[in-house]
Amino acid sequence: MLFNTNIQFQIYPQPVKNAIVSLVAGWALFLAYYYYLFIHLAGSELARFDYLMIGVGVAICFFVAAINKWARMLCIFFNLPIIATCLTLTLFHQTTLGQRFITGSVAGLFCLATYYLLNKETAAYFKTYNQSPEHEKPEGTRER
Repeated sequence: MLFNTNIQFQIYPQPVKNAIVSLVAGWALFLAYYYYLFIHLAGSELARFDYLMIGVGVAICFFVAAINKWARMLCIFFNLPIIATCLTLTLFHQTTLGQRFITGSVAGLFCLATYYLLNKETAAYFKTYNQSPEHEKPEGTRER
């Protein structure tokens, strides 16, 4: 099945829960700060890119929370440039201490999400979630 849409958070192992919570918190803080900085302070209006970014954030959180194998890797792929950008802004951009703290917090939450998504237990859970018995290999057979 390409799209699993059933979220059963209560049955997930703790590393999977940690990944989902830190991912959702990271996106929520990122989008709230983005809105505050560019829409509220700068007086801009939401543009096509802004809606696209919101859509990507919501979709990736949903599909990771629904335990889709492909979403886990796509999420890691998206997290890495977000982490790099936030860390660069935190370390090298001249902003207020509060802005550095928020940007660093966003980077930290995405780092936590990536760490938990790369965790062996999480990877194994994503790999075997919703796997039907007929897809399992019979005992004694080898992969070629």
